[in-house]
Amino acid sequence: MGERAAATVRRNLLSRVRNPLALRLPLFDPDKFLTATMPFVRPLFTVWAFLGWLALVGTGIFLAVLHWAELTDAGSEQLFSLQNIVFIAAIYPLIKALHEAGHAYATKAFGGAVHEVGIMMLILIPAPYVDATSATAFREKWKRVVVSGAGIMVEFSLAAVAMIFWVNAEPGFARAAAFNIMLIGGVSTLLFNGNPLLRFDAYYIMADLIEVPNLGARANKYFWYLVQRYFLGYETAENPAQARESANGCFGTR
Repeated sequence: MGERAAATVRRNLLSRVRNPLALRLPLFDPDKFLTATMPFVRPLFTVWAFLGWLALVGTGIFLAVLHWAELTDAGSEQLFSLQNIVFIAAIYPLIKALHEAGHAYATKAFGGAVHEVGIMMLILIPAPYVDATSATAFREKWKRVVVSGAGIMVEFSLAAVAMIFWVNAEPGFARAAAFNIMLIGGVSTLLFNGNPLLRFDAYYIMADLIEVPNLGARANKYFWYLVQRYFLGYETAENPAQARESANGCFGTR
């Protein structure tokens, strides 16, 4: 057992340093804090809270469509300015911290544990992460889907609140902050975390919904099978869709 524990430590250390552009630096164990604060957060994991979230996000989308011309004008004026880029870099970690808190509290709400929170250097950009792998043990797939989608829901909520504020605020620092929160919590989240073709939250949501473990690896194998069979003409190419594969878990570090 000691040798196995040491091997696990070495394997985890190697996984953190193998890719210098995606380093993970664990900071502390948040499980006790999550347990202590869970009574304040648990009401958010109800049907009524979900309906309220739908109404909030729907309002934000409606206002965005209604004020689309103003949003595009504001984007063209301030998006790529040096001041705005620095502003985005400052608030991005805060939004992502709330995103990861969504994963952590969703895991705790369904009886899981979260024993690691840290900083991930994603292409040299610091971003927080939590280890939600205990959600793998949830028997009901809808619980695993909620854990995967909790971060997206948090960011969409922030974007909707920022949109409502932006519509009613006067030009200035606060309105500029609201615009950037909309950009990160809405557009960025939709393109990356909400994209099932990338190995982020939506990928795990789809893998659980269609009940296909290792979805990315299987999709890649099937793609190259199609290339070999129909583009290169290899009639003996084996169709991976007909092969037996072990059903490994499809959850990882969020």
